Amino acid sequence: MNILTAAGEKSLTLRRCRIFLGVHLSLMLAIVSTEDSRAGVEPVCSPSELAPGPVILKGRIIHRALNGAWLRFKLNSDKGLFTWRVTLTGIASARAGSPDIVVPCAPSWQDMRPSLPADPDIVLSGCLKEIKRAEREMAGCFNLGGKMVELRFVEVEHCFYDEEPPPDLVDIKYGRYPRQTLDVYFSKAPGRTPAVIYIHGGAWIKGDKRDIHEYGELIRSGITIISINYRFCPPSNPAAATPPVAYPMHDAAQALQFVRSKADEWNIDPCNVGLWGRSAGACTALWLATHPDLADASSPEMIPRQSTRPSCVAAIFAQTTLDPLQMRAWVGRELTYGPHAFGISTGGLSAGGRFDRFIAERTALLPLIEEFSPASLIGAHAPPIYLDYLDFTMEPSEPLDAYYVHSPRFGQGLAELAKTAGVECHLRYADKKDADYSGWKEFLIQKLKRM
Repeated sequence: MNILTAAGEKSLTLRRCRIFLGVHLSLMLAIVSTEDSRAGVEPVCSPSELAPGPVILKGRIIHRALNGAWLRFKLNSDKGLFTWRVTLTGIASARAGSPDIVVPCAPSWQDMRPSLPADPDIVLSGCLKEIKRAEREMAGCFNLGGKMVELRFVEVEHCFYDEEPPPDLVDIKYGRYPRQTLDVYFSKAPGRTPAVIYIHGGAWIKGDKRDIHEYGELIRSGITIISINYRFCPPSNPAAATPPVAYPMHDAAQALQFVRSKADEWNIDPCNVGLWGRSAGACTALWLATHPDLADASSPEMIPRQSTRPSCVAAIFAQTTLDPLQMRAWVGRELTYGPHAFGISTGGLSAGGRFDRFIAERTALLPLIEEFSPASLIGAHAPPIYLDYLDFTMEPSEPLDAYYVHSPRFGQGLAELAKTAGVECHLRYADKKDADYSGWKEFLIQKLKRM
């Protein structure tokens, strides 16, 4: 009996684990070896524990490229969550008597559509041939819908859940409004430590400070983490003098000042505080990085005197401009995100119609756009920036609503402006690795630990 048949006869059960809920959840996988499954051994905890040989991958397809060139999916275990970009590199030869001979092919999943299950749940049973631990890559042959294929897996993100401690301080108020609260995760390193403030995403209308993952490595490196809540954009009010986006952005500035005011009590270095944001939170982080300092040196109170300038910024899936013309030019006409930030009411319009109104009202809104758009503010005063779009490609990929809001084209546009301004700016996405840092975590650690 060949390996694939034997492996396919074994039943698998996914272990209970914490699931990262986000737009990039693509396929949750358990990994076991066929030998271990016979012995009733638990699934392998991490790809680093794998060795060449038979394996079973079981999970759920959520995300695939529009052009059919690759799939994205996640390996999930009690130890952590691993995101993989999977490329089809070969399909079985059609020669009679040689079903296991795999020949190279153009990297397209289109030919495999008949073999992909209608149900998103999928089992890949096969044999790993190659594992490159340093590059976090692996390759092998798998049975997919009765057809042998050769697949290459490249890790694009990972998170170790069991090494992420709970917060030490919860719901600390940094302002008088109910959502102006933060949680603190102290580093156990001796002496004053650097700090990173996390700003969650959610289009400035949803989300929570508890939606934080992948911070364990930062804490182990000697960095204290602060995760903040902030006021959401209020309902549209065209007569309001303050644009809705000002509320979450100014709250983040106030939180940064508050954290610096606690430097002695929390044993952190107030001159070494970075920002880490995701999606809308990343846009807010970039706004603080590019905006002139909001500190009020003449204030009799301590908190307003603190600087609002971060030491560095790691921005994940950032919208880097809020100028509707620039957004359309960089990302494409399909983008409809952003009018709510400036109080453009729906008025019974479609999303596209609302964005068209955003463009029509741009001239009147331009002073506010220039005040709150990072691309309008970037200059030589900005600190080092890392723009990470993880496994999104420069070309559109499904789901389209997530792609256009989080497109690497946003990063490409800001990176070009940063280069002109002489600002250190790193850009990473699925098609492009950064030459200096493997990812946003290494960037933050290196910058804040000053290695």
